[in-house]
Amino acid sequence: LKWNSRSSPPRHVHARVMGAGHSWSERHRHLDGGLASYCWEGPCGRADYDAFRETGGVVRFLIVTCEYQYLPKYVLTSIRDGCNMQRIAQKAGVSDITFMRDDLPTDDPLFPTAVHLREQIRAIGERSGEEDYFVFFYSGHADSVDSKVMKPFALTRRFQDEDDGKDEVFQLPGPNREFAWKYFLVDDDFAEILDTSFDKGVRILVITDCCHSGTIADVDTHNWGDRRICAFAACRDSEESTDTGRGGVLSKAIDYAVRELAFTKGKKEYSLGKIWSKVVKYAHHLETDQEPQLTFANMDPESSAWPMPQAWWRNFPGTTAFKVQQEIERMRRDRRTSTVEGVRTMQMWEEAVDAEEKQGGPGWAARTEVDEELSEGSPG
Repeated sequence: LKWNSRSSPPRHVHARVMGAGHSWSERHRHLDGGLASYCWEGPCGRADYDAFRETGGVVRFLIVTCEYQYLPKYVLTSIRDGCNMQRIAQKAGVSDITFMRDDLPTDDPLFPTAVHLREQIRAIGERSGEEDYFVFFYSGHADSVDSKVMKPFALTRRFQDEDDGKDEVFQLPGPNREFAWKYFLVDDDFAEILDTSFDKGVRILVITDCCHSGTIADVDTHNWGDRRICAFAACRDSEESTDTGRGGVLSKAIDYAVRELAFTKGKKEYSLGKIWSKVVKYAHHLETDQEPQLTFANMDPESSAWPMPQAWWRNFPGTTAFKVQQEIERMRRDRRTSTVEGVRTMQMWEEAVDAEEKQGGPGWAARTEVDEELSEGSPG
């Protein structure tokens, strides 16, 4: 067990690994990032997708982060992940953002116990309508355990036994910051609360930056009916996910991918498949021992829009804009830029931002004054 792994104490875990393109039915697909050397433009070069903004729907984002500063053996940098995802959403114009974090007082409704989490999901569901987009992000510890261990704690009557006899759990804190099985959230309950809280027309995207997360959203076993749902996971159910000390691998890969696509696509939408292909590349560069996983039901990532695109000029702190802009323009001209070059450019960006923050500058804050001509000339 790595010191920076997003897993609980070591225990024997039986691997369940599914190959690329494995399917349980026509409605459920599972793609293994490690085997995904596919082209998301499709076999016929198709690049069209169902736009999200044109539907008039609203993106509603729930961020859940557990850093465990009260448990020295388990400390992560998850709140940093949450802050980064919040900034991605804000730069994309998302205003309905709920941020749960475990450094808040335990009686705060945003302290991430399983009870509080269910309440927040239901509240968001009540204000959501058809064609809205619910995005759920989790960064923290998770585990894969024998179903017999968690079944007594599951609330749903539709508890589904998985093929490997195991269930994945979000290791959420108890009401007094306890770390115990009875306070964790089992995947069956998570799927049930998602499915019952939202109108069937609401699209759902689940992003889990944690260990043993391959099927933690239960896209493969829950009966979703016609629900359109997609899940990005940091690794297979049998694997551990790494905390880099500056955030989780999946979170950083998404951050890098969103920035790159902002520079090449501007404010234009692009597909879930498009961003996923870049997430896999960046994740493999950051950590070779985990395979990001993609699962989906009742929709095709190739033809479904990523809900949080952002314009490239929103990615620059004022004092470093021109320096980074020149590098990005070079990358845009050469679409064959290597992943290593891309990662280095993003790291240069992070270093510049960190230096600015230390000097009391704007840091990660987006530029608030955008030249009208610059806006109209954004890359497409």
